[in-house]
Amino acid sequence: MAGAGQALRSLRVRPPARSNRPGPDRSYLEVHRAISDASLTLDREALLDRVLHGLRTLFRDDFVWIFLVEGGRLRLHRFLPVGSREPERRPPFSRRPIEPGDLRELALDGPGLVAHAARSGASVRVDDVRAEPRYLPFTQGERIRSELAVPIQSAEEVLGAVNLESTRPARYTTQDEVGLAYVCRHLGTALANLRHRVRERQTLLDTITALSSLVDEPGRALRAIRAFTRLKDAVAGRAGEVYAARRAEEVEEEQRRIIRELSTPVIEVWEGILVMPIVGIIDSGRAKQMMEQLLNRIVELGSRIVILDVTGVPSIDTGVADHLLRTTRAARLVGARSILVGISPQVAVTLVRLGVSFGDLETVGDLRSGLALALELLGHRVVGPGS
Repeated sequence: MAGAGQALRSLRVRPPARSNRPGPDRSYLEVHRAISDASLTLDREALLDRVLHGLRTLFRDDFVWIFLVEGGRLRLHRFLPVGSREPERRPPFSRRPIEPGDLRELALDGPGLVAHAARSGASVRVDDVRAEPRYLPFTQGERIRSELAVPIQSAEEVLGAVNLESTRPARYTTQDEVGLAYVCRHLGTALANLRHRVRERQTLLDTITALSSLVDEPGRALRAIRAFTRLKDAVAGRAGEVYAARRAEEVEEEQRRIIRELSTPVIEVWEGILVMPIVGIIDSGRAKQMMEQLLNRIVELGSRIVILDVTGVPSIDTGVADHLLRTTRAARLVGARSILVGISPQVAVTLVRLGVSFGDLETVGDLRSGLALALELLGHRVVGPGS
């Protein structure tokens, strides 16, 4: 991406502020392991505490909130203020004109980014909440600048939401959003399994209690209840171990999926212009993921120009060229024009020898030229250094 930075500076484009937050290899998996360990018990509160402290290690300077859906509303269960490692259950809300107590519960169909994330089942990331009409201030709301709200889900059911707030603008990155969504998916699965196990245990206890009324000896009935309870707890513990083992393969696949998503970022370098730097080998699986990710960003941002930078692709043969052409055709169908940059002289000779043609696809030598062409296509006048 050094070439992208040089190209942007030469075109007098102000590069985005670089984040000093850790990269995508941060300890999201540590939080997941904490979830797996805590889910072996029947203690939801312990599970939430483990998740909260795990998130504190990742977001030390942020406000952290955990809401759960109860009775059709979002109820606050955990809160960590900036710098604190101990959760608060009755946070010092300051919100006008709504009374402080009202914010301990949020209506699913009400205002706020947390309610929107839970209602839609999709993450919400805002770089500047002052320009976001859906923002609902919480603690020290006048200081908050950015927010990330991610739903806690199990299958199609939304069980709650995790909310992060920072006093810094543009605090949260795509990596943060993907990593927190990863944590929330596993938290949702653990909460759903915990709820199921608690219900099973209660059903068994109710059944045993009903049967005990038919027994003449109360002491014998009580001993039977205790024995069945111990048996049930042992079975539940074993079930948790089996679940954790079964999740191992799913976790590994999830890791591979996250790596694929982060290996092909789609960056908005200018309003209406996206850059997708491609590094490494392009196979059919990765080509499909690239296409989906690019199309989603085009639709989300309403972009009109897409720059595909293949500088980091070691070789381009007929198969790779076909993947690139399919991607550009799909982008055209959603209203975006594509520019291909970064083809080296050696690759160009190989493509000519193979008879590969990119048709009417715009191709330029480097990213700087591609950015200049994209700006001109949008009607901007490009001025070089010293002009």
